Amino acid sequence: WALDFCKACWKLQQESRYQTVRSIAAWFT
Repeated sequence: WALDFCKACWKLQQESRYQTVRSIAAWFT
């Protein structure tokens, strides 16, 4: 189960990072 948790955590990090990049890009445009 640790591997699934790690995958979920990594996916969450990727999504939050993507959302942050999108918000920053929208802020600059």
